[in-house]
Amino acid sequence: MQDISGPSAEHSESVTDQGLYKLPALRVLSEIATSLSTNVDIERLLERFLSTMVRLAGAGAGAVRVLTDDGAGLRLIGSIGLPEEMLERERIVPLGCGVCGQAVHNSATRSTEAVHICKKNSGLAFFGDRCVSFVAVPLRHKGRVLGVYNLFMFADAPPIPEEVRLLFSSISEHLGMALENVRLTQENMRISLMNERQMLSNEIHDSLAQTLAYMNIRLEMLKESVNTGDKQFTEKYLGDMEDALESAYSGLRELLTQFHHRMDPRGLVPALQDLLARACKKTEAKVDFVNHT
Repeated sequence: MQDISGPSAEHSESVTDQGLYKLPALRVLSEIATSLSTNVDIERLLERFLSTMVRLAGAGAGAVRVLTDDGAGLRLIGSIGLPEEMLERERIVPLGCGVCGQAVHNSATRSTEAVHICKKNSGLAFFGDRCVSFVAVPLRHKGRVLGVYNLFMFADAPPIPEEVRLLFSSISEHLGMALENVRLTQENMRISLMNERQMLSNEIHDSLAQTLAYMNIRLEMLKESVNTGDKQFTEKYLGDMEDALESAYSGLRELLTQFHHRMDPRGLVPALQDLLARACKKTEAKVDFVNHT
Protein backbone atom coordinates (compact mmCIF):
# COMPACT_ATOMS: atom_id res chain seq x y z
CA MET A 1 0.00 0.00 0.00
CA GLN A 2 1.31 3.42 -0.96
CA ASP A 3 1.98 5.81 1.93
CA ILE A 4 0.25 9.13 1.14
CA SER A 5 0.25 10.58 4.63
CA GLY A 6 3.31 12.76 3.96
CA PRO A 7 2.12 14.45 0.77
CA SER A 8 -1.40 14.84 2.15
CA ALA A 9 -0.12 16.58 5.25
CA GLU A 10 2.12 18.78 3.15
CA HIS A 11 -0.75 19.66 0.81
CA SER A 12 -3.05 20.37 3.76
CA GLU A 13 -0.46 22.66 5.31
CA SER A 14 -0.05 24.52 2.00
CA VAL A 15 -3.80 25.02 1.67
CA THR A 16 -3.98 26.25 5.26
CA ASP A 17 -1.15 28.71 4.68
CA GLN A 18 -2.86 30.04 1.56
CA GLY A 19 -6.08 30.46 3.54
CA LEU A 20 -4.27 32.57 6.11
CA TYR A 21 -3.46 35.09 3.38
CA LYS A 22 -6.60 34.86 1.25
CA LEU A 23 -9.00 36.07 3.94
CA PRO A 24 -7.12 39.30 4.79
CA ALA A 25 -6.41 39.73 1.08
CA LEU A 26 -10.10 39.66 0.22
CA ARG A 27 -10.85 42.01 3.11
CA VAL A 28 -8.20 44.49 1.98
CA LEU A 29 -9.24 44.45 -1.67
CA SER A 30 -12.91 44.81 -0.72
CA GLU A 31 -12.17 47.83 1.46
CA ILE A 32 -10.06 49.44 -1.26
CA ALA A 33 -12.81 48.88 -3.84
CA THR A 34 -15.34 50.48 -1.49
CA SER A 35 -13.03 53.46 -0.91
CA LEU A 36 -12.77 54.11 -4.64
CA SER A 37 -16.44 55.10 -4.79
CA THR A 38 -16.39 57.35 -1.71
CA ASN A 39 -14.85 60.67 -0.81
CA VAL A 40 -11.96 59.33 1.26
CA ASP A 41 -8.72 60.87 2.51
CA ILE A 42 -6.28 58.89 0.38
CA GLU A 43 -3.30 59.51 2.66
CA ARG A 44 -5.20 58.14 5.65
CA LEU A 45 -6.29 55.20 3.53
CA LEU A 46 -2.70 54.39 2.59
CA GLU A 47 -1.56 54.78 6.17
CA ARG A 48 -4.34 52.45 7.37
CA PHE A 49 -3.31 49.71 4.93
CA LEU A 50 0.32 50.07 5.95
CA SER A 51 -0.33 47.99 9.10
CA THR A 52 -1.90 45.30 6.90
CA MET A 53 1.12 45.23 4.61
CA VAL A 54 3.51 45.02 7.60
CA ARG A 55 1.49 42.20 9.17
CA LEU A 56 1.23 40.15 5.97
CA ALA A 57 4.97 40.47 5.28
CA GLY A 58 6.00 39.78 8.87
CA ALA A 59 8.00 43.01 8.80
CA GLY A 60 9.28 44.78 11.90
CA ALA A 61 8.55 48.28 10.57
CA GLY A 62 7.09 49.99 7.54
CA ALA A 63 6.55 53.27 5.76
CA VAL A 64 4.39 54.57 2.94
CA ARG A 65 5.42 57.37 0.61
CA VAL A 66 3.78 59.22 -2.27
CA LEU A 67 5.26 61.23 -5.10
CA THR A 68 5.89 64.89 -4.37
CA ASP A 69 3.97 67.44 -6.43
CA ASP A 70 6.98 68.04 -8.68
CA GLY A 71 7.51 64.29 -9.16
CA ALA A 72 11.15 64.56 -8.07
CA GLY A 73 10.90 62.82 -4.70
CA LEU A 74 8.93 60.58 -2.36
CA ARG A 75 7.15 62.15 0.61
CA LEU A 76 6.58 60.19 3.81
CA ILE A 77 2.91 60.13 4.85
CA GLY A 78 2.82 57.27 7.37
CA SER A 79 5.07 54.87 9.28
CA ILE A 80 5.08 52.04 11.81
CA GLY A 81 7.95 51.09 14.10
CA LEU A 82 10.53 53.52 12.71
CA PRO A 83 12.85 55.59 14.97
CA GLU A 84 12.09 59.29 15.30
CA GLU A 85 15.50 60.21 13.88
CA MET A 86 14.71 58.35 10.68
CA LEU A 87 11.34 60.04 10.32
CA GLU A 88 13.00 63.45 10.52
CA ARG A 89 15.84 62.68 8.11
CA GLU A 90 13.79 60.82 5.53
CA ARG A 91 10.68 63.00 5.42
CA ILE A 92 11.39 63.41 1.69
CA VAL A 93 13.83 61.21 -0.24
CA PRO A 94 15.04 61.56 -3.87
CA LEU A 95 13.05 59.58 -6.40
CA GLY A 96 16.07 57.57 -7.56
CA CYS A 97 17.26 56.61 -4.09
CA GLY A 98 18.26 52.94 -3.72
CA VAL A 99 15.75 50.13 -3.93
CA CYS A 100 12.81 52.55 -3.71
CA GLY A 101 14.10 54.23 -6.86
CA GLN A 102 14.46 50.85 -8.59
CA ALA A 103 10.91 49.89 -7.65
CA VAL A 104 9.60 53.19 -9.02
CA HIS A 105 11.73 53.04 -12.17
CA ASN A 106 10.85 49.40 -12.98
CA SER A 107 7.27 49.62 -11.66
CA ALA A 108 7.79 46.33 -9.82
CA THR A 109 8.32 45.09 -6.27
CA ARG A 110 11.98 45.03 -5.26
CA SER A 111 13.76 43.57 -2.21
CA THR A 112 17.35 43.71 -1.02
CA GLU A 113 19.63 42.71 1.81
CA ALA A 114 22.14 45.40 0.85
CA VAL A 115 21.00 47.70 3.67
CA HIS A 116 24.52 49.12 3.93
CA ILE A 117 23.67 51.32 0.94
CA CYS A 118 20.73 52.84 2.81
CA LYS A 119 22.93 53.20 5.91
CA LYS A 120 25.53 55.06 3.85
CA ASN A 121 22.94 57.35 2.23
CA SER A 122 21.06 58.14 5.44
CA GLY A 123 23.74 57.76 8.11
CA LEU A 124 21.25 55.87 10.27
CA ALA A 125 22.28 52.93 12.47
CA PHE A 126 18.77 51.52 12.03
CA PHE A 127 19.96 49.92 8.78
CA GLY A 128 22.13 46.98 9.74
CA ASP A 129 21.54 47.08 13.50
CA ARG A 130 17.81 46.31 13.31
CA CYS A 131 16.82 46.20 9.65
CA VAL A 132 18.61 43.42 7.76
CA SER A 133 16.59 43.62 4.54
CA PHE A 134 13.61 45.47 3.15
CA VAL A 135 11.02 45.38 0.40
CA ALA A 136 9.75 48.22 -1.77
CA VAL A 137 6.22 47.76 -3.17
CA PRO A 138 5.32 50.44 -5.75
CA LEU A 139 1.77 51.82 -5.95
CA ARG A 140 1.12 51.89 -9.67
CA HIS A 141 -1.70 52.62 -12.06
CA LYS A 142 -1.43 51.79 -15.77
CA GLY A 143 2.34 51.59 -15.54
CA ARG A 144 2.72 54.90 -13.71
CA VAL A 145 4.08 54.75 -10.16
CA LEU A 146 2.37 57.11 -7.69
CA GLY A 147 3.91 55.98 -4.40
CA VAL A 148 5.68 53.15 -2.60
CA TYR A 149 5.37 50.98 0.50
CA ASN A 150 8.63 50.23 2.37
CA LEU A 151 8.65 47.07 4.50
CA PHE A 152 11.66 46.77 6.81
CA MET A 153 12.51 43.18 7.76
CA PHE A 154 14.26 42.40 11.05
CA ALA A 155 16.59 39.44 11.72
CA ASP A 156 13.84 37.19 13.11
CA ALA A 157 11.44 37.78 10.19
CA PRO A 158 10.48 34.68 8.14
CA PRO A 159 10.79 34.76 4.33
CA ILE A 160 7.86 36.42 2.57
CA PRO A 161 5.70 33.69 0.94
CA GLU A 162 5.11 33.89 -2.78
CA GLU A 163 1.36 34.19 -2.17
CA VAL A 164 1.97 37.37 -0.20
CA ARG A 165 4.18 38.82 -2.93
CA LEU A 166 1.39 38.21 -5.45
CA LEU A 167 -1.08 39.81 -3.05
CA PHE A 168 1.17 42.87 -2.79
CA SER A 169 0.94 43.25 -6.56
CA SER A 170 -2.86 43.25 -6.46
CA ILE A 171 -2.99 45.69 -3.53
CA SER A 172 -0.51 47.91 -5.35
CA GLU A 173 -2.76 48.13 -8.42
CA HIS A 174 -5.90 48.87 -6.39
CA LEU A 175 -4.29 51.53 -4.19
CA GLY A 176 -2.61 53.00 -7.26
CA MET A 177 -6.07 53.36 -8.80
CA ALA A 178 -7.27 55.13 -5.65
CA LEU A 179 -4.30 57.52 -5.82
CA GLU A 180 -4.99 58.22 -9.50
CA ASN A 181 -8.65 58.95 -8.76
CA VAL A 182 -7.59 61.51 -6.15
CA ARG A 183 -5.11 63.05 -8.57
CA LEU A 184 -7.76 63.36 -11.27
CA THR A 185 -10.21 64.89 -8.79
CA GLN A 186 -7.64 67.48 -7.75
CA GLU A 187 -6.76 68.20 -11.37
CA ASN A 188 -10.44 68.67 -12.29
CA MET A 189 -10.85 71.01 -9.31
CA ARG A 190 -7.79 73.00 -10.41
CA ILE A 191 -9.14 73.32 -13.95
CA SER A 192 -12.56 74.39 -12.64
CA LEU A 193 -10.95 77.08 -10.47
CA MET A 194 -8.90 78.30 -13.42
CA ASN A 195 -12.03 78.47 -15.58
CA GLU A 196 -13.87 80.41 -12.87
CA ARG A 197 -10.98 82.86 -12.54
CA GLN A 198 -10.89 83.32 -16.32
CA MET A 199 -14.65 83.88 -16.42
CA LEU A 200 -14.41 86.43 -13.60
CA SER A 201 -11.57 88.17 -15.42
CA ASN A 202 -13.59 88.33 -18.64
CA GLU A 203 -16.67 89.64 -16.85
CA ILE A 204 -14.66 92.39 -15.10
CA HIS A 205 -13.02 93.35 -18.38
CA ASP A 206 -16.33 93.52 -20.23
CA SER A 207 -17.89 95.47 -17.36
CA LEU A 208 -15.18 98.12 -17.13
CA ALA A 209 -13.78 98.35 -20.66
CA GLN A 210 -16.62 100.40 -22.16
CA THR A 211 -16.80 102.72 -19.13
CA LEU A 212 -13.05 103.35 -19.19
CA ALA A 213 -13.12 104.02 -22.94
CA TYR A 214 -15.97 106.52 -22.43
CA MET A 215 -14.08 108.21 -19.58
CA ASN A 216 -10.96 108.49 -21.75
CA ILE A 217 -12.94 110.28 -24.46
CA ARG A 218 -14.49 112.62 -21.90
CA LEU A 219 -11.05 113.30 -20.41
CA GLU A 220 -9.74 114.52 -23.77
CA MET A 221 -12.79 116.74 -24.20
CA LEU A 222 -12.33 118.03 -20.64
CA LYS A 223 -8.72 118.99 -21.39
CA GLU A 224 -9.86 120.87 -24.47
CA SER A 225 -12.58 122.75 -22.59
CA VAL A 226 -10.13 123.67 -19.82
CA ASN A 227 -7.62 124.98 -22.38
CA THR A 228 -10.29 127.10 -24.10
CA GLY A 229 -11.69 128.35 -20.80
CA ASP A 230 -15.18 127.03 -21.52
CA LYS A 231 -16.57 126.71 -17.97
CA GLN A 232 -19.95 125.30 -19.02
CA PHE A 233 -18.50 122.34 -20.93
CA THR A 234 -15.80 121.81 -18.29
CA GLU A 235 -18.45 121.27 -15.62
CA LYS A 236 -20.45 119.07 -17.98
CA TYR A 237 -17.52 116.80 -18.78
CA LEU A 238 -16.55 116.61 -15.11
CA GLY A 239 -20.09 115.53 -14.29
CA ASP A 240 -20.00 112.92 -17.06
CA MET A 241 -16.75 111.48 -15.70
CA GLU A 242 -18.10 111.38 -12.13
CA ASP A 243 -21.23 109.55 -13.35
CA ALA A 244 -19.12 107.10 -15.35
CA LEU A 245 -16.84 106.44 -12.38
CA GLU A 246 -19.81 105.83 -10.07
CA SER A 247 -21.33 103.52 -12.70
CA ALA A 248 -18.06 101.56 -12.92
CA TYR A 249 -17.90 101.15 -9.13
CA SER A 250 -21.52 100.07 -8.99
CA GLY A 251 -21.11 97.59 -11.85
CA LEU A 252 -17.99 96.10 -10.28
CA ARG A 253 -19.69 95.70 -6.89
CA GLU A 254 -22.66 93.95 -8.48
CA LEU A 255 -20.39 91.67 -10.47
CA LEU A 256 -18.35 90.64 -7.40
CA THR A 257 -21.56 90.11 -5.44
CA GLN A 258 -22.81 87.71 -8.11
CA PHE A 259 -19.60 85.69 -7.88
CA HIS A 260 -19.61 85.68 -4.06
CA HIS A 261 -23.15 84.39 -3.75
CA ARG A 262 -24.31 81.01 -4.96
CA MET A 263 -27.26 80.43 -7.25
CA ASP A 264 -30.67 80.82 -5.67
CA PRO A 265 -31.50 77.41 -4.13
CA ARG A 266 -34.98 77.67 -5.66
CA GLY A 267 -33.44 77.33 -9.14
CA LEU A 268 -32.52 79.39 -12.22
CA VAL A 269 -35.97 80.75 -13.08
CA PRO A 270 -36.68 82.35 -9.64
CA ALA A 271 -33.14 83.79 -9.65
CA LEU A 272 -33.71 85.39 -13.08
CA GLN A 273 -37.09 86.74 -11.97
CA ASP A 274 -35.56 88.41 -8.90
CA LEU A 275 -32.70 89.84 -10.96
CA LEU A 276 -35.16 91.22 -13.53
CA ALA A 277 -37.33 92.73 -10.80
CA ARG A 278 -34.36 94.63 -9.36
CA ALA A 279 -33.32 95.85 -12.82
CA CYS A 280 -36.85 97.08 -13.61
CA LYS A 281 -37.01 98.89 -10.28
CA LYS A 282 -33.78 100.77 -11.06
CA THR A 283 -34.61 101.64 -14.67
CA GLU A 284 -38.42 101.90 -14.38
CA ALA A 285 -38.56 99.76 -17.52
CA LYS A 286 -41.35 97.26 -18.16
CA VAL A 287 -40.03 93.84 -19.17
CA ASP A 288 -41.97 90.60 -19.62
CA PHE A 289 -40.22 87.37 -18.61
CA VAL A 290 -41.66 84.22 -20.23
CA ASN A 291 -40.49 80.74 -19.30
CA HIS A 292 -41.14 78.26 -22.13
CA THR A 293 -39.71 75.22 -20.35
